Amino acid sequence: MQTSKCGIFLLTLLKQVGKPYIYGAEVLLDNPNPSAFDCSELVQWALAQAGVTHVCDLPIKRFDGAGNQFLNSRTVPISVAREHLGALLFIQDKEAYATKPARIGHVGVVIAPGYVVEARGRNYGVVISKITERWNLASKIPELYEE
Repeated sequence: MQTSKCGIFLLTLLKQVGKPYIYGAEVLLDNPNPSAFDCSELVQWALAQAGVTHVCDLPIKRFDGAGNQFLNSRTVPISVAREHLGALLFIQDKEAYATKPARIGHVGVVIAPGYVVEARGRNYGVVISKITERWNLASKIPELYEE
């Protein structure tokens, strides 16, 4: 049986749990074992490992930054995304992230109903967390679910 792109994406993300967080980390997409991530780089790198080469019309190499990831994927209701494996969750704060695209400063991925994997910050690294109210936008990447 062949594993789906979404399955590969999720397994790849889970294998990164415990790695450190470095703000602004830039990971080569063909690097099989990066040593650290920031939130958007974790998502971008794991998608590339799953064979996702484009997100909508944007090449994966340009799919960097949480705000750009939101703007270049398909918006879904947060209530749906919380239960949708592989959905991207975002934290938008118009004051805290006033200079970032779409005023978004963080991204994570739903790995199980009610749970997200994220490169959370320097004091945490890549972790699995419960989905809380801090996640206030969501999207999905259609290519993850294509057969």
